[in-house]
Formats: sequence, structure tokens, C-alpha cells
Amino acid sequence: MPARHVPKGHPVHDAEARGIQALVRALPDNYWVFSNIELPSDRRGQTFEHDAIVLAPHAVFTVELKSWGGRIVGNRDRWTLADGTVVPSPIPLVLAKARVLKGRLQTRRRELGTVWVQGVVFLSAADAAPQITRDYEDFVVNHDGLRKALTDPAWLGHPTPITATQRRAIEDFLNDGRPTRIQDQLEDFRLLQRLAAEDRPFEAWLAERTSLTRERRVLHAYTIVGETEAERERLRAHALREATLHGKIRGGPDVLRYDTYFVTRDDPQRIVLQFEDTTPLQPMDAWAKDRNPGQHARLAVAARLARSLAWVHEKGLVHRRLSPEAVLVSSEDIPVEVRLCAFELARDLTGAVATVTGSSLGDPTFRYAAPEALKTGEATPRSDLFSLGATLVELFTGRSLFANVDEVLRPFTVPPLHLGERACPRVVSELVTELLAIDPAARPQDAAAVADRLEQGLHDLTHQPVRTELAPGAEIRQTYELVARLGRGATAQPGRLVSSRRTTSSS
Repeated sequence: MPARHVPKGHPVHDAEARGIQALVRALPDNYWVFSNIELPSDRRGQTFEHDAIVLAPHAVFTVELKSWGGRIVGNRDRWTLADGTVVPSPIPLVLAKARVLKGRLQTRRRELGTVWVQGVVFLSAADAAPQITRDYEDFVVNHDGLRKALTDPAWLGHPTPITATQRRAIEDFLNDGRPTRIQDQLEDFRLLQRLAAEDRPFEAWLAERTSLTRERRVLHAYTIVGETEAERERLRAHALREATLHGKIRGGPDVLRYDTYFVTRDDPQRIVLQFEDTTPLQPMDAWAKDRNPGQHARLAVAARLARSLAWVHEKGLVHRRLSPEAVLVSSEDIPVEVRLCAFELARDLTGAVATVTGSSLGDPTFRYAAPEALKTGEATPRSDLFSLGATLVELFTGRSLFANVDEVLRPFTVPPLHLGERACPRVVSELVTELLAIDPAARPQDAAAVADRLEQGLHDLTHQPVRTELAPGAEIRQTYELVARLGRGATAQPGRLVSSRRTTSSS
């Protein structure tokens, strides 16, 4: 007997319908499959659309279905399909859905906090052959691995079985979910793929213009919803504020490439920001972990980051949220693309754009904030320099300097910086010490000065003097000519002397 199937909505296309049926057939009859269900996210007015949610005796799975077939090669952030097409990996999005679903269950009933919730990508094509990097391969299954992944508790490390009371509460929650809206269009853009943005106040989409140009854009769609007009106006102002901030820094080196925005005519209304960056990018810390790059590559990224921050400051903005997550890079050993992003909390020093406050000090990015910004809420360009220093520590060592906000506010010392057994470049160690000074006045003058020093350090690292091998006939200081080698170092043996070309006058 197959699993019990509760179709909440309709599949987007036939391939998704076949994938759902394959999922139902692969599971025992004590499993429930809720397909095409829309559940609340952790943001007011926003939802997550789940292709399928599986309620198992030992866990809850949110399943992202993809109909791609053939050999698929990729990692956490980018996949190459069988036809050579490069697409963003669905792994971050499905893991984000699992985290949010876990939080919603725990909010609904406290005892649901012990339930294991897992995100899985199911490649439903019969010939799908995923080759995902080892650290993320377990999150992706094809037909051959589907049943084992969802029915074997050992796959998750034997989580605590779900009790009858917990099961009823989960069923009630899922039955309250709404059918998914088949949303495939925003004005003249066809939506291709939803991107991970679980900690952002917008939905992110990879989209393609329906006109002849077929331009691709990344869209940030703010949904204007609320119980009162005042609440809707607040959301509208927030979206337009971000558009204005991106407009101020547009064209700068290595900042997210903003194009324009538009307002939809549907209900609820959406304000949609367009970005030209469609190359799959990943957070800087994920790149460093996946690639384990050398000092040269890390120094190159650090220099570009500092130069981008200098541009932001020149335009009168303070980033206020600088951290490894706010820096996106492409996946090469030395990234071709580097992008500074996450300007939602940026402060406009010119006063043209109102300042907004962060939601909570529990936000993990606040452990990169400067002490004075945490204490007073007043951020300056030199506050960003402190954040840059904390970010560089993690970039060059692979470890966070501060585990939480409390550690930032307590006295601390900057430890010697090492990546494995190798000491970090001297220019980085010296700069980090200055950037992390408690007194803002003791930090470097500005981000441009930091960029200058990092760029000089990169130049020195890549232009080391080359040792010239001496040989007979070579001249030294235009005074001596080498005749023959006597030996090397301490093993040298007496032999022919070099001849002097020095001339002396006779008395």
C-alpha cells in the first residue's frame, strides 16, 4: 500500500505531478504526503510553498521536487545540469524551508520542538544521476535513494520517534495549510526559480523577461500586506527605502548590481527590485569552506571587499550589517565575481533616507558589529571598519572571532591569525589589529586606506623577487666575473678562484 496522499493544491506541471506520485508510491501506508501546500513563514504576510511535506513515524520532511535528469554536478550553491546549463542549487532553499517549518511547529505546540524536520531535494527524472559534493550529497536523492532516505531512521541518526499526540498536532497544522498558488509571472517576468531568502523581508526569484530580449534578472519581491493601511504603508516605505539605497550606490565596484524597481498591479500589491546579477553566487564563508582557497585568493577577495565598502562610504552610507554573509562570491578558486549586499539596515548619513533599526540582537550578524554601535545604536563608517576586521578574521582563519554579541561587548584580544599551520599575511594581521580597536579613532582613517594596504599586500604577495641562479660568466656589481662554481653552501670544496676585473694603477 502506498502512502496516504493529501493533495492541497495543484502541481505546476506534469513532471511535478509525476514526481509527487512517485513519492507517494515509494513510501509505506503509515506515511502521509501533503503536496503543493502553502504554509506561513517567519515573516508577516509571507509564506513558503512546499512541493511536498512527508509526515513519517520518526521525522517530518519537506521535499523539493526537481524534474532534471541525467548527470547533475554541483555543490551547495550551484549545479550544472546534463545539458550544461548552470542553475542555483535548490539545497539552501529546501533547508531554509525546513528550518522555518521547524520553528512554526514549535511555536504551535511546545512539545513539537523535539520533532526532527529535514529538507530533501528529490530528483524525480528516472535517469537523474546527481554528483553533489560530499558535504551536501545527503540532501539530494533520486529514485534509487528516495525510500531509504525517508524511511530509515539511521539516515538521520535515529531521532526520537514522533508520539501519537505530536502526530495529531502536526496533521492539524498541515491540514490548516492553504493550497499553493501557481505563481509563475510577475508583470513581464516569467518566474524560473525561487531563491533562498529566509531571513529577508522579501521573496527572491530568478526570472526571465517575456519579451524578445529574454533578459534574466534576480527579483526581490516585497508583498505589501497588513491588517491596517498604516502597516501596509510601513512595508511599502521599507521596500522603496531599499530601492533608494541601491540607487545611491549603483555602479560601484563589486556592489550588488541593481537595475530598477516596479510596482505590480495585482492584489496584494508587490514592489519588485530588479538586479542584474544572475550568476549563482554564494556567501563568502561558504566559498572558503568549500574551496579551502589559499592566502592569495583570500587576500584578493579582502581587497575587493574593502574597495567596495569604500565606495559605499563615499556615497554617504554606512552598511551596518557587514559580515561574511553580506559578501557573495562566485565559486572559482579565485572568485571572478565579488558582491557586497544586504543593505536593508544601511544608514544614510546625508539624511535623505530614514534610518531603520535592526529587528533583534539575536540576529547572528550582530556579532560582527562594533561595540559602540551595539551600545548606542549610532553607526559610523568606522563602525563598519570594525565589522570588516571581524569579517577578515573569519575569512583568513575559518573561525568567528566572536560567538555572540556578549563577547563583542566584553574585553577581548585579537589572537595570532593562522589558517591551519600557516600564519596569515602580515598586512592582514596588522590591519585586523587596527580595525578591531575599541576606540573608533584608533582604527584606520577610512576604508579606502584599508583597501590601499590590502592591494599593496596582494601586489607584494604576487610579485615576490625571483632568485637568480648564478653561473660562470655572470658579473657581480660590475666588478667580479664568476669563473667556476666551487660548490654549494657548507659542502663547498676548494677549487678555482674567481678572477677580479678590478684594475690597479702602478706606482
